Amino acid sequence: MPRYHQPRLYRTAEAAVMLGVHKDTLRRWEKKGKIRAVWLGRERRFSEDEIRCPLGESNPDVAVLYARVSGHDQKADLQRQVEALKEATGSRFSETVVLTDVGSGLSSDRRGLRKALRMARERKIRAVAVTHPDRLTRFGLEYLKEYLNSFGSRCWCSTGKRTEAPNKS
Repeated sequence: MPRYHQPRLYRTAEAAVMLGVHKDTLRRWEKKGKIRAVWLGRERRFSEDEIRCPLGESNPDVAVLYARVSGHDQKADLQRQVEALKEATGSRFSETVVLTDVGSGLSSDRRGLRKALRMARERKIRAVAVTHPDRLTRFGLEYLKEYLNSFGSRCWCSTGKRTEAPNKS
């Protein structure tokens, strides 16, 4: 599976400027464990996510539980999906938001999915949980995963198929 979004790694000087601190302060923070660095040879590099944390820009520990059915006659299955997601996520997240849609997986007019994507774009969520990948979309799942990753969110499927476990940092 190709990974399109590789988080950028910043050199010490670049990261220090972004954080508004001196390079030595950043090195001290790394030694104390306040921020993590990746070592490339003899150089420290800081990921975008690590730089966001001290700035207070990290995503909160909130997950969207997204359920979808194709027709109104499947409302009972919609409730079963929501209950299964609540049980599967358990206490992994401090807060969950339930969003549901009734409509085709091919339809682009799904309010629940649009709201989930908007919340990811505004960095209000850490994950979108679904019972099965096709509940999110029939085609183009990789594009949606990439979109969510670009805003620090993950797609999490409770069935174990194409699963990406949520990161709880």
